Amino acid sequence: MLLHEIPGWYHARNSPAQRALFPKGLVMRMEEKPNQSPTSSSERPMSPYELEQREAQARDIVGKHVLWSLGAGIIPVPLVDVAALTAINLRLLRTLADHYNVPFSDHVGKSIVSSLLGSVSGAYLGRYLVYTILKSVPIVGSVAGLASVSLAAGALTHAMGRLFTQHFETGGTLLSFDAKAMRKHFLNEFEASREKVASMHQTPPQPPA
Repeated sequence: MLLHEIPGWYHARNSPAQRALFPKGLVMRMEEKPNQSPTSSSERPMSPYELEQREAQARDIVGKHVLWSLGAGIIPVPLVDVAALTAINLRLLRTLADHYNVPFSDHVGKSIVSSLLGSVSGAYLGRYLVYTILKSVPIVGSVAGLASVSLAAGALTHAMGRLFTQHFETGGTLLSFDAKAMRKHFLNEFEASREKVASMHQTPPQPPA
């Protein structure tokens, strides 16, 4: 039973005995009705337009990092591009978290990025490492290595961005993200992203109207 529900409490609250037992602020808080809380403007639901704008800005963030990954893929020093790709994806995760006002931890972020990138090791990462080593071979490397590594790097980053845009849009956080459970979904996003990034390179620029 709450204090304000006790018979006689309200009329006796200002008695010397009550004032001696309870500080004034505590008595006031005890008299507050349950489920009464101030309404914060930050809790106001976003309009459909605001939601659309937020997601569009997230796509721009992902697109920028995809371009950086494409550039990292053509770094001529073998394995350095792998380190650069990891750093770019970590930065992407941090930027998206900031965009959605989600708390970010470098330790958790690195663990997630490593787990997701490692999920492609069986089918793709071995091939990726072969291509990145081939880049050191004259002529052959310039053909077999640069294009393949660049496209794969861009697709990995695009998949990472797509996955976390969806996760944050639905109210998820880094702590609620289960990297192991999402590996298959990440692979599917990677497959779709490979086609999208490849089509970006194949689409000729449109002449100005």
